[in-house]
Amino acid sequence: MGLAGRGAALAAAMLVGGVLTAGGAALATAMNQEAIHGCVTTATGALRVVAEGTACEEGETALDWNRQGPPGQFAVFPIKGEGGAVAPGATRFFKADCGGGNYALSGGYLGTATTAPVSVIVNTMDSKNPSTWKVGVVNHSQTETYKMVTYASCVPVAAQ
Repeated sequence: MGLAGRGAALAAAMLVGGVLTAGGAALATAMNQEAIHGCVTTATGALRVVAEGTACEEGETALDWNRQGPPGQFAVFPIKGEGGAVAPGATRFFKADCGGGNYALSGGYLGTATTAPVSVIVNTMDSKNPSTWKVGVVNHSQTETYKMVTYASCVPVAAQ
């Protein structure tokens, strides 16, 4: 590459560097404001960040957004439900009720550490009452009692 070619390449590199620096400075300025301002291309959804007061071009829609707001309340809450003994050879059902205005999002049970062979036949939200989680257990032992308690994770209906 001759001297003239190197000069042109250097000039082009300086021009590109200047454009990138100016663009980065404009973006940094826009990001330091209370709100971030942008223009969204209607046809493609492409977004470009602009300085406050900059008009969007034809075919673009203005979009302003703020920084992250304060955290909201944590909506999911756990409850301990019914519990009790399942006699040898018996089947019992227990429930955890989240109360009116809440859904039982998930649930389960905790049983005693015994050698009693048990089968869980139900472990689900009650289809007739979505605020309740139900668990059904069969104790297959002929001699040992199985003890358990139900739990549910509840969420207010309005939070969904």
